[in-house]
Amino acid sequence: MNLWQSDTAGPDQHPEQRELELEPGFLLQPTRAVALARQSQLTLRASAATTVLMQRSCSGLQELLQRGVPIYGETTGFGPHVCYARGDAESETHGRHLLEHLGAGAGPATPRAVVRGTILLRCLTMARGYSAVRPEIFAGYARLLEIDDLYPWVPQLGSVGASGDLVPLAHIARAITGQGSFLARNNSDAAPIAAGPILANLGVPALLPRAREALSMSNGVSYSAAWAIFALDHARRLLDRVEECAGLLYALLGASPAALDAELHRARGHIGQSESADRISGWLARVAVRPASPTASASQSAPERPLQEVYSLRCIPQIAGAVRTQLDQAEASLQSEINGVSDNPVIYYREEEAQVAHGGNFFGQQIAFASDAINQGITQLGLLVERQIALLANPAQNGGAPLLLAGSQGLDSGLAGGQLTASAIVAEMRLRCQSAATATVPTNGDNQDIVSMSPIAARSAYDQADRLAPLIAVLGISIRQLNYLREAGTAPGQTIVMPDWLADVAPLPHDRALHDDIARLSARLMPQD
Repeated sequence: MNLWQSDTAGPDQHPEQRELELEPGFLLQPTRAVALARQSQLTLRASAATTVLMQRSCSGLQELLQRGVPIYGETTGFGPHVCYARGDAESETHGRHLLEHLGAGAGPATPRAVVRGTILLRCLTMARGYSAVRPEIFAGYARLLEIDDLYPWVPQLGSVGASGDLVPLAHIARAITGQGSFLARNNSDAAPIAAGPILANLGVPALLPRAREALSMSNGVSYSAAWAIFALDHARRLLDRVEECAGLLYALLGASPAALDAELHRARGHIGQSESADRISGWLARVAVRPASPTASASQSAPERPLQEVYSLRCIPQIAGAVRTQLDQAEASLQSEINGVSDNPVIYYREEEAQVAHGGNFFGQQIAFASDAINQGITQLGLLVERQIALLANPAQNGGAPLLLAGSQGLDSGLAGGQLTASAIVAEMRLRCQSAATATVPTNGDNQDIVSMSPIAARSAYDQADRLAPLIAVLGISIRQLNYLREAGTAPGQTIVMPDWLADVAPLPHDRALHDDIARLSARLMPQD
């Protein structure tokens, strides 16, 4: 099956795909890459024409070497050792030493799906035919995607996204060469397993890359890009849920839908804002509303909603719509990134003569900027959700329901613990929303005197989604509790039918621990990577 440029499906619209053949000029969208990485197994092949491109690049490298053209990493040392010449006869030893010295790193293991995403994206770069990588190297990487229960162990810390994601990519490369380690899918907390015996048991020959191939295996930002596209996927899923909660809030509180008027948003001119307002209106239209409980006392009559609601209700389309636009822009940048060549040097032909270009295509600045944008969007959604939780806890804004939605005022504290949790999460999200893309730290003997910080930016954005999910969970519990109080006749106002993801949340007639509810709802909101 080929990849077509018309692939525009959303994060949940991709059917599982077991086989994928890469033709020249293929285009892979971030949502498709995420879906492919998450599935159990994938048979990835280079078409005959793509295989020719890879072989031609290898031939070009040999032609350049025969002409005596200096090739970084092949005729020189690596990094600041570029000033030292090296003999071509030591190519495999030089490649092995490169991957060995990069077998550093620290921190927890990278999630399975992100590792598989990294492998997939590295294959895409190799398949472009600029890297002088033999087809059997590509096939070795592709073989990893066929394995369901094992994946390379990759520590999260060790890259600054400048000369590529050297350390994490080297750990994947070392697994393929039999020197690294694997993790078991169903026991990722166990100690890493040595790669050599695993490859032998699978009947997979360990690869022996030449220097240029070892460099290509580690000298790109596929690791940063993988984290970024998963962060984008999580952000889109959570944005959808925030807009659904907005529809629930409008229905439950009886807020005027005038703030969702299509002409209002058309007048502003931002497509994302109009789309967000339209989506919230769609959710609102699907909410089934029930009349106020007849058991509510006359003194509990719901106050009229104000002509203009507070901003956490009235300005949801302006906020969520801006986030939607931010994510669209990040996706466009990441799509170019994952379909391009992050490698150095690149080998190509001009008028049937091999050429080499030495440059910095391994620099992850685009990913860092896109990831910071995703992080900002997720964080702003968190700020919005926290304010909505506060609104529901406040009798002056929630339609006259008890303070903190307590089941019995004075005896119970209601959602006090949930709101404290939300406040703590938002405080942490603010701290974690620093710009990573401008936080350069020179390294590598000052060879890398300015760096992109792309993996740190991408991981930060990914982690922010893990914070936003429990915030939305607390909001969902708050919506459920206000609805219950109205059903029980202890708060005035209409009730609504809960959506499926909130339907089994038990109400709080009296206080109980909410940790398990928050954890269960958070898991529903986020896929397991």
